Formats: sequence, structure tokens, C-alpha cells
Amino acid sequence: MHSKYGLKIFCYGINYTIARDIMFSSFFYTLSDKYNKKKSIWYDICFASFATIMTAPINYFRSRLYFDFNNPIKLNRMVSELKSEVCNTKINKFTFLFHNKFNIGLGTLRVGIGMAISKKIYELAENF
Repeated sequence: MHSKYGLKIFCYGINYTIARDIMFSSFFYTLSDKYNKKKSIWYDICFASFATIMTAPINYFRSRLYFDFNNPIKLNRMVSELKSEVCNTKINKFTFLFHNKFNIGLGTLRVGIGMAISKKIYELAENF
């Protein structure tokens, strides 16, 4: 990648990455701090899964940006493409958008479980 695109390719799409991570952290840690006083891992799995669902559109745009490095694409064009694909699909539009485009499914639960376990390990280490 470096030899073909140079150093700047490693910062390509960083605005989407930063926005996604800030939004995810805001949802997850705010919900966990406010509604999980007993520090239940089950609540944290739910909160992390919810945060993943809420950041799925940003992650979609980030992934779409990486689809073709040779043809940079602007957000408004990505939105137009997505809208067109959703309108022209033959399957349920909700399913197409959330499952096929935003990848909300078992991977979302895996992220939720991973974040909740990571938080629990951090809390245990912090108390140790």
C-alpha cells in the first residue's frame, strides 16, 4: 500500500474511524456508567451491542470509502448510492439495509460480547 499510494493512505478515512470510535465510546460508556451500577456483564453486552448498532452507518461509510482507493468518493454520493440500492432491492428494505448493508447480525453480538469482556477484565485488573 505504501509503495502504491504513499504514507497518506494510512490516514485515509480517519475522520470516519474517529467519528465511529467516539460515538461508540459515548454510547457504551455513558449507558454502562448510568444504568449498570451492579457492573453486570449482561448489561454491558447489551449496551455494547446497542452502541455497535448505532455506529453501523458510520462503519458502512468507512468500509465503502475503502472499496476503491483509486476513486475517492464523497459522503453525499455514498448516501445516494445507498438510497438507490435500498429503493431498488427486491427483498425487505429494512432487512436489506440493516443486515446486508450495515452488517447488523451475529457480528454485532460478537462485538458486544468482546467489549463487555474487555471492560470486565479491565475492571478486575484495576481493582487488583
